[in-house]
Amino acid sequence: PLTDNGDPQHWKAMACAALLAVAHFNARDGSVVPAFSQHSGLSSLAFNLSARLYDTAYTPTGAVEAFRVAQDAGSAGLVGPYRSASSISLYPRGDFLNLPLVSYGSTSVVLSNKPAFSRTVPTDEDSAAVVVSAIGGFGWRNFNIVHVNDAWGSPYAQLIAARAAACGLNPPLKIKFEYDDEQSAREAVRTLSKQPQTIVVLLAFVNDLPGIFNEADALGLLSGSHAWIGSRSFSP
Repeated sequence: PLTDNGDPQHWKAMACAALLAVAHFNARDGSVVPAFSQHSGLSSLAFNLSARLYDTAYTPTGAVEAFRVAQDAGSAGLVGPYRSASSISLYPRGDFLNLPLVSYGSTSVVLSNKPAFSRTVPTDEDSAAVVVSAIGGFGWRNFNIVHVNDAWGSPYAQLIAARAAACGLNPPLKIKFEYDDEQSAREAVRTLSKQPQTIVVLLAFVNDLPGIFNEADALGLLSGSHAWIGSRSFSP
């Protein structure tokens, strides 16, 4: 994505890095990736790569439009999209048209073992195990999950809840909100504030954080009374 994702500079930098990688591969320049060097096995490959950028706008609809444009341009494969919800919209099209997708961020287990789809990141099943291990490691037994209601957040919350049960922790309350909907996010936090548990696992995108944390701050949930465990989307 290049727009509508709440952190445009991050994604523009990632897009520039991808284009730089293509340029380095074509030049057999190993200054960043040694495997691209003329002294590696790749030097014997008799082809170069070309790459174009297509903006998914961080939405399934935008991803479908980007896919259509890429297909019309004669693309042989697609790197992306990032969001699981977008990849779920695209992989059937990729399978039908023999246009493979390689995602660098779609971690939902819903996408496991799908034709024409692969990824370079672990699935949420692994991440759920880490989250529950951290909670148990601190000696906590009670927690709640606040999660975005999409193809990434909902299955991820289910995985965490199932892992918690398997590890002997108490079942968490799963509080959902709609993606990029500030009022829905604020309502989820208000529901959270009425619960006795003070450990919160938050599964959200950058777009969702202002509404969540502004409401949490207004309700006193950021004053030390609650511990928040965030997803990767918290990182810059």
